[in-house]
Amino acid sequence: MLRFLESWEKLLPPAVLRTILDNVVLPKLLAAVDLWDPRETAEEIPIHTWIHPWLPLLGHKLETCYPTICSRLASGVLDAWHPSDESAYSLLSPWKTVFDPDSWEELMVKFIVSKLSAAMQELQVSMNPAGNQKPYQFEWVQTWATHIPSHHLLPTWDIFFNKWQDVLCRWLCSNPLFEEVTKWFLGWKNLLPKELVANEHIRYRLSLGLEMMARAAQGLRPRKRKLETQEKAQQHGYVSMREVIEAHAQYNGLAFKPKPGRIPKDGHQIYGFGNISVIIDFVKEKVFAQIVEEGRWSLVCLEQLLELHNQYGLKKRRR
Repeated sequence: MLRFLESWEKLLPPAVLRTILDNVVLPKLLAAVDLWDPRETAEEIPIHTWIHPWLPLLGHKLETCYPTICSRLASGVLDAWHPSDESAYSLLSPWKTVFDPDSWEELMVKFIVSKLSAAMQELQVSMNPAGNQKPYQFEWVQTWATHIPSHHLLPTWDIFFNKWQDVLCRWLCSNPLFEEVTKWFLGWKNLLPKELVANEHIRYRLSLGLEMMARAAQGLRPRKRKLETQEKAQQHGYVSMREVIEAHAQYNGLAFKPKPGRIPKDGHQIYGFGNISVIIDFVKEKVFAQIVEEGRWSLVCLEQLLELHNQYGLKKRRR
């Protein structure tokens, strides 16, 4: 049917083509989606192989079946999925550019990121050279990296870096050979993809390790920085920077929520604070607001957030 319509598309009157698509093809596709069970046919005949070819002809009319497909993928494939199973990537990745960005991001965060994080918890970091270890978790995370906004994967990488930093600290406290420590450090760093090492947060985590090594080389006791103290503070009721800003927004009757469609800034999630966009650096406990006219992000305090919101609101009313 598809080949027939494609070959006759330019010859058939538009009204006739629309009638065939709307009254014959679309109902049959929707009915097939309703009957589709990914647990039975996902690997043999992936659903995208018989839905996507119709996109050029049906376009947005197929959107009515996307929620069903997304729900079936979640319940039929991802509920019992483990990151070591590559079939889920083959099944889901073709839908990244088809599902709307919010639905795709929700699917990734709820089912993929959570299981990647759980898998990273199982990673054992030892004092052996990194080249002799098999960090399958790295490969699993990297498989999905291009399909998940980077800020969602940073907490997963932090799980590794917390383990890595613990091992490094214990090792440096045992008077090691610094040549071996350096090789170990570089071994792990070389396992990280270049685009990940370019991320500001990852560079900061690596710099903490270098700082510990530098202190130990000077005969000083290596110390863990901020991240460990933050975790302990949270366990004792510490209020996060995000919670402070959210409370500030609520107090002033403003909305504060993530902007999932926006491209992250240096791996940080972009939030909407009333009329302005902000990012939160949780590691350094700093807040930056977007100054649209100047094309930059500026370090701000809570009071300035409210001032900027009011300024942009006033500009909108004047337009």
